[in-house]
Amino acid sequence: AVLQLDVCGFTAMSVSMAPAEIARMLHTLFCGFDAAVARRGYFKMDTVGDAYIVAAFLPRSGCRGGGGSDSAAAAAAAEAEACEGLMWVAGEMLAVVADYRREARREIRCRIGLAVGPVIVGVLGRLQPRFHVFGQGICEAEAREQSSAAGAVHLTAAVLRALSRAEAAASSRAEAAAD
Repeated sequence: AVLQLDVCGFTAMSVSMAPAEIARMLHTLFCGFDAAVARRGYFKMDTVGDAYIVAAFLPRSGCRGGGGSDSAAAAAAAEAEACEGLMWVAGEMLAVVADYRREARREIRCRIGLAVGPVIVGVLGRLQPRFHVFGQGICEAEAREQSSAAGAVHLTAAVLRALSRAEAAASSRAEAAAD
């Protein structure tokens, strides 16, 4: 599962701010984001300008033992857990931005896209090599972020399905505990 955040109006904002002020703002925001990502044990993939990208990696289909319904159920549970976790991270990120807006008295918003889908990962290049993620998940997270409203999290249908499965599982665990 992949989360991508972008600061709304960053280009216009950067024209009206001193470079050191922009750097301090992004540092403050990214440190807050880093704390949320670290609390969940996820992977901060990259920051590109004002964009911040996080991954919650899922096991490959069938890697939890011979395939079949148990491994499919385990993969679905892992997907639901990753989506729930990234939704929590997104909420924390929105709170970090709101706190900064209030403390700095600067009108700042962000938008977030969240997707789940197949990806491949690897280190690219020899001079300052970087870890990258490619695939449907990252492309869809970027597309959702770009079409999100300011201050909102835009989800793919696959993320909504995973969150629905997580809610249903939690509900059935609560019912079983009540019995």
